[in-house]
Amino acid sequence: MVDENLHRAKVFKGLFPCMIHPWLINENKGRDALRHYREDFAFMGKKGKANGGIRRAASPCADERHDRVWKVLNLESLVDITNELLGIFSYCTRNIIMEAPKVEVAHITKKKSNHLYLILGGGGFLIILGIAITFYLGIFPLPHKPQFNLNEAAISGLRFSDPNLLTCNMQVTLSAKNPNINYGIFIENLEARAFYQNQQVTVAAELPATYVGPKTVTVWPPFLYGNDVSVPPHEAANLMVDLNAGNLPLDIKVDGSLKWKVSSFTFGRYRLMVSCLADIPLGSMANGTSFESGVKYEFDQPCKLRLES
Repeated sequence: MVDENLHRAKVFKGLFPCMIHPWLINENKGRDALRHYREDFAFMGKKGKANGGIRRAASPCADERHDRVWKVLNLESLVDITNELLGIFSYCTRNIIMEAPKVEVAHITKKKSNHLYLILGGGGFLIILGIAITFYLGIFPLPHKPQFNLNEAAISGLRFSDPNLLTCNMQVTLSAKNPNINYGIFIENLEARAFYQNQQVTVAAELPATYVGPKTVTVWPPFLYGNDVSVPPHEAANLMVDLNAGNLPLDIKVDGSLKWKVSSFTFGRYRLMVSCLADIPLGSMANGTSFESGVKYEFDQPCKLRLES
């Protein structure tokens, strides 16, 4: 529609000087030119009727423009022709603007949020992870702690003398059992000591690092020495009571570290603390200060174990 109106505006703009110029030269020439344009316009009208009617523009004002052109061609006065042509030109130019198609602004579709997809993806990942962990724990359940036992204790020298000095030399036998089927245990940095009422009475004895395989047992026979260890007065009084009763209650403590092994992988590192209570019976007293030595006592009693990360 805009192209058609623009074409008509150009036609009318070209028609204006062609029709006015002959009038300026000679009135007769102007009338001849007007008659020429009138005949051409009438011929176009006849041709249009033969083809089913003059083709009109698809516009509500198309008939009005056709009538105004015919009016121009039938005017006799130069002033009237000029005014009418100017009106037609202004009318067509205005319709070009009014009939211009509206430009539709394309609506930019807002991109859908990906939050839902992220939530669904995260939920699916957690479900798969949970299934994998359940499957793994079904095959490889969480490992159990090793089981420590105090098997034997042999006193090789025990003497308590003034001023509150204790000499205690002994050998103990400790064992560690791995109750797991799929996990091995590395036990390292082991040290064993003997305590009487939280008072250390022997120096630390280092135990060799070892690997305890699944369902296997490892044994350590450390020697514990303590020569002329000073005992505080309060503990010394209790020690004399126990010695006179014929027994020596000691606490054999073992400290170290522990790691788990599954297949060819090791994981975890925990501090291992073992406490084995041993109420050692004593032989007859010699000279009131020393006891019979070389006697071996069997216990085979479980020890307490605590792990700290």
